[in-house]
Amino acid sequence: MTSIPLQAPLPKCQKNNDMSFMFGEHMPVSDTGILFHGDSRIVLTPSNKIPIVQGTIPAWLVADWLLAVRRGEPISQYAQMVLNSPEHWNVALRWLQDFLN
Repeated sequence: MTSIPLQAPLPKCQKNNDMSFMFGEHMPVSDTGILFHGDSRIVLTPSNKIPIVQGTIPAWLVADWLLAVRRGEPISQYAQMVLNSPEHWNVALRWLQDFLN
């Protein structure tokens, strides 16, 4: 996510122990941005307006989601959508899914 260096005015929402790369839809919505003290950067994009990046999903990420599901960990709605569309996966990912089932 795009962040900017620390500058005035400071956002009201601040995360004391977090870094800006941790920003995501799980963060509170703030119109003034969020200050991350871990790396002294500000993210101005509201967490409910994160732009969707179109492109090829890396195979390692799909594999990570498959393994997370196998461990019983929660995954995002987007990850669930990708896992429900195996026709777009490569042969190795299909093998991994068969192996895990």
